[in-house]
Amino acid sequence: MTGDRPKGLRAVGPSEAGGGSREIPVEVLSFATLPPERRGLLLQVSDLLDQIAYGTVVIVLHEGAVTQIEISEKLRLPPSSEGEPDQAV
Repeated sequence: MTGDRPKGLRAVGPSEAGGGSREIPVEVLSFATLPPERRGLLLQVSDLLDQIAYGTVVIVLHEGAVTQIEISEKLRLPPSSEGEPDQAV
């Protein structure tokens, strides 16, 4: 294989522009060749990223294996007006 694109792999079916086939993006091929448990982990992380607007997602490893995923969300509060007491949200 030369370069980073696998040779000989093409999508099945017509492309948007008409007949024929089109190349599969290398990112899709890379994901498809991962072991199922790694794909599942990446999909879980993707779901967590969709759930929070501000915060962190931490992947914890032990001896090279993922043992937990931590999520910390930050809530942005609107600034309070000066002279008014803070109100609980």
